[in-house]
Amino acid sequence: MVVAEALLGTPTSTAGNPWWLYLDQAFIRANPGYEVLVGAFFLLFLPLSIALNSAAFSVAVLLCTPPELRALAASNGPSDAPGAAAAAGPAPAHRRGAAGAAAGVPHVTRKPGGPLPLFSLEDDPSAAALADIGIQAVPHSSLPLSPPPRHPAEGSSADAASASAAAAAALTASTLPAERAAAGADSGGPLNTLRAALASIAAVLPEAPASVRRVWWADMHLNARALPLQGLCLLVLPALWAVPRLLRLQLTLPAAALEGRTGRDAIERSGALMGSSLAAYGMPFALLLGAGRLLEYVQTVAMALIPPRWWRDVVEVPLLVAGAFLLVKACVARLQDLLPLATYMELAEQEADSRRKQQEQVAAAMLLQEPPQQPQAHGKEANGAAGAGPALTHAAAAAVAPAAA
Repeated sequence: MVVAEALLGTPTSTAGNPWWLYLDQAFIRANPGYEVLVGAFFLLFLPLSIALNSAAFSVAVLLCTPPELRALAASNGPSDAPGAAAAAGPAPAHRRGAAGAAAGVPHVTRKPGGPLPLFSLEDDPSAAALADIGIQAVPHSSLPLSPPPRHPAEGSSADAASASAAAAAALTASTLPAERAAAGADSGGPLNTLRAALASIAAVLPEAPASVRRVWWADMHLNARALPLQGLCLLVLPALWAVPRLLRLQLTLPAAALEGRTGRDAIERSGALMGSSLAAYGMPFALLLGAGRLLEYVQTVAMALIPPRWWRDVVEVPLLVAGAFLLVKACVARLQDLLPLATYMELAEQEADSRRKQQEQVAAAMLLQEPPQQPQAHGKEANGAAGAGPALTHAAAAAVAPAAA
């Protein structure tokens, strides 16, 4: 209040009771009604402050994460594609056969656990006759044993060159603004650095509204769970129970911003990521929280030690001290916002590597369990067997005709 009176040049008491400016702890404790007003003011404007924090976090995510990482994280989010694919099921056999016939590929069927057949018996009558006597051969209409030599089309080289040029142009267009911003920041000093930062923020602002609402809703759920736990952390014994649960909630906003999760789904995703790495990644969060509380205590003590004469005669010194503390507290607060994002990126990368290794192990195990294919007939034997197919078919038909008569 003294600072406001010094800046405005008039007593603020004439404009009403400035309870929102009075920071004397002794006065607030002596008047419990002010504590109620401060609590009501905090709860009333909590959704608005959460909305501002959600907007700032969404912009920070767009600035700090490359597009390919956002696409990879979005693939970990909830999606209906697997369910739709499972509901659709495999394509019918007649459709697969029609598609294969249209493509010139024989229809291939395989029994579970059996060897891989060369083609379907229904594709060639001679092949069916040979199969009756235990001979498996490749018909004339099947694919050749050796792939034909590839002759590139006339325009293929030009198409490849144009595709490469287009990819290079797209890469240059995507990296050019960042390079220009970095060059401007390095060459011009603080003013150009600020301009480059503002240009980067303006470039990602059109993409931010898509995730602000989702992040805001997840942040509301986060505060609904975190505020009671923070109240328990003020005590001694319940803090041992509340702190690990607070740490499991720290990745809620990155999960909402990058994976498209909302509400409880984002909270559960945060707990799943932090559950196995709580001991390794919990210490930086605890250190930042402790640094913020310690900074507030030091600020209170430092502002109380300033002589009252300085507030009247040299108000610049108290304002400079208050501004320095405000800047340091803002840096700590931004670190508290960006540390969950950095932790999420690290844990998501570890999860992707683990999933990739597991898929490679499964593929290797499937290759080891694959039964060997039966040898094919090659050369003259295959041609002779294929040529004898129609004769064997006519012989079988002649043998069946008297029996039928």
